[in-house]
Amino acid sequence: MQLKKWFGLFLLGVFLSMPAAAMINEKDPVAQVQKVSDQLVSRLESERKQLEASNDRINALAEELVFPYVDIGKMSRFVLGATWRTATPEQKDTFAQLFKRLLLNSYARSFLKLQIDHIEFAESRAGSGANDREVPATVFEKTGNRIPVVFRLLPVGDSWKTYDVEIEGISLLLNYRSIYSVEIEQKGLPAVLTQMKAQVNGN
Repeated sequence: MQLKKWFGLFLLGVFLSMPAAAMINEKDPVAQVQKVSDQLVSRLESERKQLEASNDRINALAEELVFPYVDIGKMSRFVLGATWRTATPEQKDTFAQLFKRLLLNSYARSFLKLQIDHIEFAESRAGSGANDREVPATVFEKTGNRIPVVFRLLPVGDSWKTYDVEIEGISLLLNYRSIYSVEIEQKGLPAVLTQMKAQVNGN
């Protein structure tokens, strides 16, 4: 599966794990994603034309409703791996901000390509950390395609933050870690940061 579809489903996981307009907050991550999923699918369908017509509207929606509920710091630490320990505080902050912008610039529109019919969730299970939870799910597309997904979440009060999604057995974070580890090994972190800045600026 292509990265853009992966990230589209990652955004799905973020929306499903965030409090909706009615402030759905649940200590059980499955209860929360089940309550929000119907609202999400309905909103995508009702606003699809407006969102497809405006990149600014898509970006604003993602900035307002997605990224406040993503643990970019945790994602960045994992993606950089051992490099995170040797990076300066400025480099860490720069990478996190650029990584966020690249995700937004590259994949926000992919969310609109998801033609979701409905989503079925299994019981949550323990994650890799002491408080992490994993929520297995199956996304049923209108084409009849079924996509197995595992959302990984961290508790934040009575709600949850998404930090990774596994699709068809492949982790989004592991994929990015593999990409950046090769880039950093070949060019060094300063050069990679310069390259990321150019990509964000459209150069």
